[in-house]
Amino acid sequence: RSPAVHAVGASTAQRASANWRDRSRLGRLSSLRPHAVKGDDLPEWLDDQRWNEVVDDAVAAGDEEDGAAMALASDYASGDPLEYDRSFAVWICMAVSAVVYSVPFGFVRWNLSSLAPLVWWQLGLSTAVGTLLAMPLIAMITVPAAKHNVNFPIFARASFGVRGALLADAGRGTLGLFLFTLITLAGGEALLSLLSALVNDGIVFDGILANPSTFMGTVERAAAYLLFWGAQVALASFGPDKRLMYCARAAMVAVVGLASKTVVEGIAEAATLGVTAPSAIPPEFWAHAVLTTGVWFTLSAMLPDYARRAVNVTSFLKAQALWLPPLAGLAAN
Repeated sequence: RSPAVHAVGASTAQRASANWRDRSRLGRLSSLRPHAVKGDDLPEWLDDQRWNEVVDDAVAAGDEEDGAAMALASDYASGDPLEYDRSFAVWICMAVSAVVYSVPFGFVRWNLSSLAPLVWWQLGLSTAVGTLLAMPLIAMITVPAAKHNVNFPIFARASFGVRGALLADAGRGTLGLFLFTLITLAGGEALLSLLSALVNDGIVFDGILANPSTFMGTVERAAAYLLFWGAQVALASFGPDKRLMYCARAAMVAVVGLASKTVVEGIAEAATLGVTAPSAIPPEFWAHAVLTTGVWFTLSAMLPDYARRAVNVTSFLKAQALWLPPLAGLAAN
């Protein structure tokens, strides 16, 4: 490189300590130099107009060969920097998501509408252990994202090239579609159970008022799904930061309230039954822990986009390792 380019890199490094966004200018992976080309020979549906604009800007500035700088540019990044409260908001939302996405595994493996056939403390501990087992992978993804200020699309471009990243990005987009569908199904079922409990004096049936095997029972279930889906669409209209904080506050209230209720009722029931020692750990404990680890492997694709925005990188990574397992365990209860 010319001395001028090195001077630009040095200047960017100096500004990084003052403003987190400046870390994304040239990045710290400048040894990776994908060829900076436009997508003129790609099919129209695969053409990346934003990438073409980045290349045009670089050509106008005389830096068209600096492919690494363009591949690492934050052209897809948005949102405010993550202070500690926003970081905690990310973790509580991810913990609740990991638990919710574990529900279908419990249904498939044990034919239950809950997570696993475990008592409350075993379920919480198993979920925390499964999260802890996933922490090495989570660290491998979030540490470089936080230290080098790169999100998932940037990881994909650096690993597979500008065009190869289209496949990785499309895969994550498809994953997001499936997760949105899954959360709608789980949320609709939860809303149906809540309404059933409210109408039937705290007793949960498969329907609210109608027999679930009748047409009206099907209408009730469909209405619950549509209502929850509509709430999700309305929430999606907010900006990413507002959406994050709204979800985190609601999740925190639900997690603390329900976990406290579960613990109090569990201890009271154990005292009533005369139980003085914890029950033995069943095989399902470890089966559920492994399933939880697998869910975190899926969710980890979302973490770089948040880790890169951390204001204090070291504190973010340490607190992440400290908070994710217990938060997931509390959410499971």
